[in-house]
Amino acid sequence: MSEETNTISPMHTPCLGCAFMINEEQKQVGCQVGRIERYRERGADVIDVYDDNGNEFFVINDRLCVYKRDKEWAKGVSKKQRVTEVERELRLKYHAMVIYDYKHDVEDLFKTMESIDSQNNPPIVVTIINRRTNVAQKDLVKLLTAKDYKNIEWRLQTFFDNDATNRECTDLVIDNTKYEYKVLFYITFRSGFEVPSSVSDEIQKYVVQDMNNLAYAYPNKEENGEIVNINMHLKHAGNSFNIPIVEKLKEFEDGVKPYIHNIEDICPSLKV
Repeated sequence: MSEETNTISPMHTPCLGCAFMINEEQKQVGCQVGRIERYRERGADVIDVYDDNGNEFFVINDRLCVYKRDKEWAKGVSKKQRVTEVERELRLKYHAMVIYDYKHDVEDLFKTMESIDSQNNPPIVVTIINRRTNVAQKDLVKLLTAKDYKNIEWRLQTFFDNDATNRECTDLVIDNTKYEYKVLFYITFRSGFEVPSSVSDEIQKYVVQDMNNLAYAYPNKEENGEIVNINMHLKHAGNSFNIPIVEKLKEFEDGVKPYIHNIEDICPSLKV
């Protein structure tokens, strides 16, 4: 079907039939959401093909385009709202964790929680890692409930072992939530840190719009913004045996280094 000798792999995306395909006289001339140009910029194999009905269109080889939507989907969405709707559907699902320790008071915790609640794409759950065992858990729950956060679901997990590291606490949080919340990654912040309003948008752009793979992101100098891909965490048992997950990735995951980043490269707003 191709005019060249390109071989179409079993995994591919034909643009034919997509609601975002721009067509002129049965020939595709573009994409309403600019994915053809973006795939070419990323080095993807974009093949010009035709079928027996005289349709000429592109095939994105070896890739599954997450923006592709068929005509049935388009029937239920106005033309003006289609881009907005597909971007809504593609919002990343993630878990945010806030480390609440003796260095910070409850007002610091509230500041961080409010900044997470204000994200354009808030996490599907926030876990407060409570290291302050001198505060009654029921009192903290009462104070948090009174805040009535509008966009986030939160949970409190208290750790009474003062010798446990924050990484060990993170592992236990994932053990307790991995079946209930299906997420792509988790991100960690320190209590008292006001998360910039653009953080979730910056991550969304990096992963979805710019099509970058993300296995791990080092936090900034203030230890905010560490990101861990949940599948990588589960595969390597997190930080077990007191080995940071990133060190396991570098040791045991072939070809993973291009997918390990500094958080500032993903979220410029987190630069210190």
